Amino acid sequence: MYPARIEPDSLHQQTVTVTSDHKLSKSGFAVIIGQIFAEQASKFEVHGHKLFHKNLVSPIVQKLLHEGIVKEVIKRVHKEGHYGVNNIYSQLCLQYTGPCLFETDFVQGNPVEEIACHTKVIQHMIDELRPEARNCANEKKQKYKAQYDLQVFPRRRFSPGKQVLMRNQKPPHKFLDRWLGPMTVTHVNNNGTYHLTGPNYCCLQGAVNGDFLIPFNNHKLMVPDVQVKHVDH
Repeated sequence: MYPARIEPDSLHQQTVTVTSDHKLSKSGFAVIIGQIFAEQASKFEVHGHKLFHKNLVSPIVQKLLHEGIVKEVIKRVHKEGHYGVNNIYSQLCLQYTGPCLFETDFVQGNPVEEIACHTKVIQHMIDELRPEARNCANEKKQKYKAQYDLQVFPRRRFSPGKQVLMRNQKPPHKFLDRWLGPMTVTHVNNNGTYHLTGPNYCCLQGAVNGDFLIPFNNHKLMVPDVQVKHVDH
């Protein structure tokens, strides 16, 4: 709605040409500035029916307040109260002004077209990066597989009659033994489970997974020298 063209005259000056259907004289702008900005009127200038905000740091004009929004400015200031100018000036700059572009044409764009264009660019970048991301993912999988294989050992096989210890999965307290036994393997299933009998030759109900079993090595020091028999009185 407010296209602007910036043509540099020198390194220290810029001429901003703005096309608009609304034209106000310099005196008219001065009256409006006096009514709205009061003491802040010295911060603005009128050049060629256009209201400029002075830049105190650099002689280059950086912001432009278009005369087409003067009514909107007055309306907002009256609604905001005594300190309306200080409160809404930053909002007006964001909505109705913009930085000058050196040797560049500024044209207000269409948000819908810009979003569609950005979406196409992002999709094109994703399509280019997808094969690289897939290769990186496959390399990570191979690395993790190699690390996992180093920690995995083949399952031990126990034959019938072999003595084993069974892991105590749910001990009542932490001071109990972690392993129960020795127990004897009575039957071996094809799925890696075993049927066991306890020290008192009582069969355990159900099969036990081989992951919970370890071999039991009966050392001679584990056998007492004197066998004690209980005598019934």
